[in-house]
Amino acid sequence: MLKKILNKFKTNKQQKQQQNNTELLFTKCSELPIHNFNEVANNNDFSYLKRNRNSIVSDDEIQSAWLNILDEFLKISNNAYAINILKKKSKVIHLGKKLQVLQIAKYAIDKGIDVTDILKQYKITEKSLNANIGLIKNDISRINSAVPDEEEEDLQDRNQDFENTIVLLLENGYHINRNETVVTTWVSALNRLDKKYKANKQ
Repeated sequence: MLKKILNKFKTNKQQKQQQNNTELLFTKCSELPIHNFNEVANNNDFSYLKRNRNSIVSDDEIQSAWLNILDEFLKISNNAYAINILKKKSKVIHLGKKLQVLQIAKYAIDKGIDVTDILKQYKITEKSLNANIGLIKNDISRINSAVPDEEEEDLQDRNQDFENTIVLLLENGYHINRNETVVTTWVSALNRLDKKYKANKQ
């Protein structure tokens, strides 16, 4: 049973191949409405990645979908601040997945189960397992300390920034609907507006 759990977390590529419920989730920026993206990015409400918020999808599948969306967003966006914060959040998710695997491996070893093949995939020996778990915990703590605290006022400010950005785009002639406009269209409009603003300043 433990080996089955460990094998589930082998690599991101294998995780993606195992997903059979992607039709239940938004997995691309070209599909995800900006309102849903904002709710996940700013409010950590991952239920907005579900096409039907009442559907049952595993946390692992939701996290994998969010990482796919983040990877795509980081490639298309010019917003340096948002990119920096989202990169850190993405890194924490990746580290969290690795930590989960190593903690399960440690438990398996304590129960006398051979997990050498799993550890080899992470280039970790049984002797260095505890040290690696500690290092990952430290990395997660360090990255989290570099991400602004999500106090209620900060969340309100970021949500207000989102609302203000919608208004700004509408005022500049872009057709934006928070529940229909997808992230790729949103980012493209912001990038064009930013380019126009910089050109006018010169």
